Amino acid sequence: MRFVYLLTSYFVIQTCCQVLATDPTASPTPTPPPTTSVQIVNATSVSSISLEVNDRLDYPDFPQGELTSDAPTEGLLYRYKATNKSDGIAVSPKPITYKNMENQTLLLIGDFSKGAEEGKMPQPVQEKILEEKLKQNPPNFIARVYSHQKSVSKPPVHLRVINGMPRKVLRFKLLNNAPIDLLPGDEKEFTGEPSVQLYSFEVEGRVIPVLMNQDANPMNVNIVFYLKNNEPTFKRFFESTSRP
Repeated sequence: MRFVYLLTSYFVIQTCCQVLATDPTASPTPTPPPTTSVQIVNATSVSSISLEVNDRLDYPDFPQGELTSDAPTEGLLYRYKATNKSDGIAVSPKPITYKNMENQTLLLIGDFSKGAEEGKMPQPVQEKILEEKLKQNPPNFIARVYSHQKSVSKPPVHLRVINGMPRKVLRFKLLNNAPIDLLPGDEKEFTGEPSVQLYSFEVEGRVIPVLMNQDANPMNVNIVFYLKNNEPTFKRFFESTSRP
């Protein structure tokens, strides 16, 4: 009898296990929430901003030239509101949907002035009539998203140069190439750059040398120019490709 009881119990347990395994009402394994990793670079041409993220004041004092860490965060849809701390002018760009499981950079440029079409930078020379008309537009503030790319070149250095300076032209020369002029808001990409290189930039006759030395740990790099106290300066930021 004891043998029959044990055998019966065995078949009951096996049947229950099979029912649980095939039961469509059983709770499925939860899907992990979408995750992204974003570093925010403040290359605006004002001394400091405050930045709200999804209606929360995450950065009450965010000085120009600073950047945030790119720690992983859940969710892909983000709303931002930037306020120029010197005069209180606030701008809310369109909501941004980031890519899932990718490292990305949010670059902030502009000077909160009114003198450009929405999404563009104020240009060096504009007719007075046009400038008066453009003053009806929102304050100048641009948020750009860059997905970090793994370079296939050796050494793996991909270079992007961005002119975030309102009303100023950025001129530069790479190796033996002809000089390149970037208008405000323009950018230029280059691939296969050497990991150690001295670049020469020029703004209104002022020469600004920039030495890039990434021999130990070459990564894709961005150089953005902006205005600090109305003088040109720059910020380097790199593209980490570690998974969020």
